[in-house]
Amino acid sequence: MSLLKISPAQLRRAALIKEKIERLQKQLVYLDVFTAPQIKAGLHKRRIVSAATRAKMAAAHKARWAKFAKKKPVKSGTNSTGPKFR
Repeated sequence: MSLLKISPAQLRRAALIKEKIERLQKQLVYLDVFTAPQIKAGLHKRRIVSAATRAKMAAAHKARWAKFAKKKPVKSGTNSTGPKFR
């Protein structure tokens, strides 16, 4: 519908609705400013691990790699870094 074909009452009603939408959008932005940082901070929260736990994890990791290294003996005279790609 063209703006030239609507009545003045409809034009006023459209203007009121537009103002209401603008006010609601401002409120939404206001709410988003205060809630967004709290949500984002919760998503990237890091776990705190004690030094003793980190040492246990490192020891377990070394033990796993020691088992892996035992299974595959390195042949003498070969490059231990792996195949070279061209």
